[in-house]
Amino acid sequence: MDIQINTYENITNPSVVSNISITQWLNKIKYSTYTDKIIQARHNPEVYDTTKASLPCVTYNFQYKGYKNTNNTLQSTGVIYIDIDNPEFDIHTLDKSKVYSYYHSFGGHGYAILVRVSGVTLDNFRSTYTGIVQDLGIQEYVDIQAAKATQYNIISYDDNLFINDNAFTYSGISAPPSIVRREERKAYTIDGGAKSISIRFDNIDEIPVEGEYVVNWEGYDNIRCFMPIRKIKKNRNNTLVAYCGNLVYLNPEISFEKAYGILSKVNYRICETPVDGNHLLRIVKSVFKYKEDGTLKPIYFRKKRKIVFCQHSELTRDEKLEICRDEITKHWKDKSTQKLYDIIESWDFDKYGKIAQRKVYTHHPISQKTVEKYWKSFKELVSYLNNDLMKQRNCED
Repeated sequence: MDIQINTYENITNPSVVSNISITQWLNKIKYSTYTDKIIQARHNPEVYDTTKASLPCVTYNFQYKGYKNTNNTLQSTGVIYIDIDNPEFDIHTLDKSKVYSYYHSFGGHGYAILVRVSGVTLDNFRSTYTGIVQDLGIQEYVDIQAAKATQYNIISYDDNLFINDNAFTYSGISAPPSIVRREERKAYTIDGGAKSISIRFDNIDEIPVEGEYVVNWEGYDNIRCFMPIRKIKKNRNNTLVAYCGNLVYLNPEISFEKAYGILSKVNYRICETPVDGNHLLRIVKSVFKYKEDGTLKPIYFRKKRKIVFCQHSELTRDEKLEICRDEITKHWKDKSTQKLYDIIESWDFDKYGKIAQRKVYTHHPISQKTVEKYWKSFKELVSYLNNDLMKQRNCED
């Protein structure tokens, strides 16, 4: 039975359109109906990105149910896709007995390489991929950023596409847990070097916190990559621009591709009708232009942060919520008692006579409930002031 793979409208839409046999897909590449568009994009950088984002694509590594997401993974397709994006790579050095297919990738300078596999799962995909590229001796040429189980592959054109129906089949390789965890903490640059990175979606880590948490009722200004809870119909462009602008501002080293990938996911999560790929590309390009010009400015979140916990706090979520409730209760109590104190302290005895609860909330902007709740704390002060008034009047008599 021929290998089945999922097809998609384009890289901006992770919804599965259909299944297609890998033979049919490779024939579409050899006799591509998109030949003119692909050749034009290869020779014209101005339309390269928009064309690439508009063409159909597939996922070679795994099949998905309805929507490309690791949670929706059905099974391995039986092949693994390896991306070569290094112009120094010589395809003639490849051991073709171990390769099912290869062809020029969309850009025309690199290669898409497919190998047969069995026993591959999400858990052992990374270690299997690493073992295969090492066995083929191509580890210094592969694009590590494309070494993902969910990686897309856009339709290309290559009338010299290679297919080997009798290719060797690699078995899934399981790595020791310690090695897998160590690799997961790494990210790879385009040139293949490894470095630790962490994408920031807010700047709360810049707020100084001594101890477990800090409280500031004036509030801290904060920058946040904001996503509305409900999907939006209007202001899609402004919302996506604001998100992308803050994302790039918070992560000055982020690549164009990474920013586009994140924004693409946000687009489908927050927009009732997501914007198209060309629109999304224009947004990312404009943000990166502002960055290059030195004019990229953040948009501060409308709500200031008033309680901030230490980034490395070991408090549980419930413990943090309890602290927030206690601090808010204390804050409003302090505000209420201060307001009541100010009213009593500046009482106009000539106008209102002796201080009394009903007179306080009748003649001043404070609720009856607040006065009655905190009156006990001021009984001694009220008694003193009322008695002082009586003394003054006795002296006048």
